[in-house]
Amino acid sequence: MPNLYNVLNIVESIHLCHLSQDMLFNRFFFLFIAATGLCLSGCSHFLYYPSRRLYITPSHLSFIPVEIVYTSSDGKPFVIWYFDSKSKRIDRPMILFFHGNAENMSSHYSSAYWLLEKGYDFAIFDYPGYGPSPGSPNPENTVRSGVSFLEWAIKMFPNRKFVVWGQSLGGAIALRSVIELSSLKPKSEVILGIVAESTFSSYRSVGADILSRSFWTWLLQPLSYVVLSDKFAPRGRISEISPIPLLVVHGKRDPMIDLNEGEMIFEEAKEPKYLLTVEDGHHTDAFVGKSREENRNLFTQLLENKFSFSSITTSEQPF
Repeated sequence: MPNLYNVLNIVESIHLCHLSQDMLFNRFFFLFIAATGLCLSGCSHFLYYPSRRLYITPSHLSFIPVEIVYTSSDGKPFVIWYFDSKSKRIDRPMILFFHGNAENMSSHYSSAYWLLEKGYDFAIFDYPGYGPSPGSPNPENTVRSGVSFLEWAIKMFPNRKFVVWGQSLGGAIALRSVIELSSLKPKSEVILGIVAESTFSSYRSVGADILSRSFWTWLLQPLSYVVLSDKFAPRGRISEISPIPLLVVHGKRDPMIDLNEGEMIFEEAKEPKYLLTVEDGHHTDAFVGKSREENRNLFTQLLENKFSFSSITTSEQPF
């Protein structure tokens, strides 16, 4: 935080030995107010790390995506990539992928690319400010684009069923987007299941966690509960997802979002639900890391059996 560092330099330049106790208190009070102001003006930006860079040229892929520009409910356009597996199996569910933070869909598509080889189509999109989607991200417009993404899929493929998969930041957006999908009732007839991988349910709690990682911002953790809003977070409303099955996936060694966040989502959810904790798992690597084959098999078992957790044959057990 360069701006906060400059404020700290002001304090360091004070000749403390020549200051009275009252003056010293005033200086530190000024530091606290300045730091608070900086956090109030920019704390929400800690949550988003978008990039406009094109990380892969789509035409170089074996499965070339179709690019679609769609308009969200607030009138703002966003961009979708639709990947056709060429299986022609419309009886199989399509995966609707909500990518994580940093970069954009031109890098995150790789997390779901393996599904194409299994014969499953998927679509991915960029939130405002990511990739070619215009704007700047915030909790409200990311959820609005998420809801519009779901509506696009349902409208474009009226005879298909869907599985919503969200990673990291995308998991929080995906959960809330399904909750906000008021145009579709009952949702469970179209959305067969939701996968929430390496994600969280509260912007406030994850904001506090981010602030805790820096020496300069550690003491400012409580401010995340003042600055950030959970108005568009899933926490407190996760139970509304039921009766859609919810698969919560989290690595026990996740250095970005603590396993506790995934466990809280699982505890708040109603049945049917399943918690898959990956013993050697880090952040969003359940399906691409060391145990990928086992976890991919579990995923495809669910896809083949309408997301029925009774179909799972693994050593993992639901809580």
